[in-house]
Amino acid sequence: MRHSIVVVALLLGLGLTPPTLADTDDLRELAALLVGDYFSAATGGVREGRPIYLRIRSIEAPSDAHSALYAEMRHDGVDGEIYRQRVYLFERQQTAPLRMQALVFEDQQPAVGLIADPALWVRLGWKTQLALVEGCDTYWVRAPGGFVGKVDPKTCLIIGKRGDQRRIASTTLITREFIGQSESGYDIDGARLFGNAGDELYIWPRVQ
Repeated sequence: MRHSIVVVALLLGLGLTPPTLADTDDLRELAALLVGDYFSAATGGVREGRPIYLRIRSIEAPSDAHSALYAEMRHDGVDGEIYRQRVYLFERQQTAPLRMQALVFEDQQPAVGLIADPALWVRLGWKTQLALVEGCDTYWVRAPGGFVGKVDPKTCLIIGKRGDQRRIASTTLITREFIGQSESGYDIDGARLFGNAGDELYIWPRVQ
């Protein structure tokens, strides 16, 4: 990434237009699979009896060296209460495993406009921060019918609400039919604190 920035700066200094960076086939196919609308069963939500509606859209990234997706989860349906928002940032020209960095906006409410206007982030200069901490990126590889992404609990180490250290693991599977996810937390010694029973994936069938 630093090399790309230096090259672009040199070209601009010489009055030349830097070449447009393109997504690799792996990255383009992963993004195309992720974009869509998904709706879980009532038992697949984070609150009992409340399904989750998930929308993922391609949005304009803040630099030509990156591509970006916006993901929004809502309770109950497309107009329900927002549960989670994320920006997924990818470095272009990378091959598998594909590194995906998860960001959050400092002011979440205006971000809902990205569904209708994918250029809002860049145009208005919204500030972001890491959704968790360094070491919690998702790495994607091809899997039968799609891609599977994992967060490694060895590197994803966060501080819990009580000041204790927790390791976070997650697995996400994306196919043409659905997106599935499992999230788990462990104490510093590896004892399980929370997560999907038996690492079973919560499934959101694709609805469009």
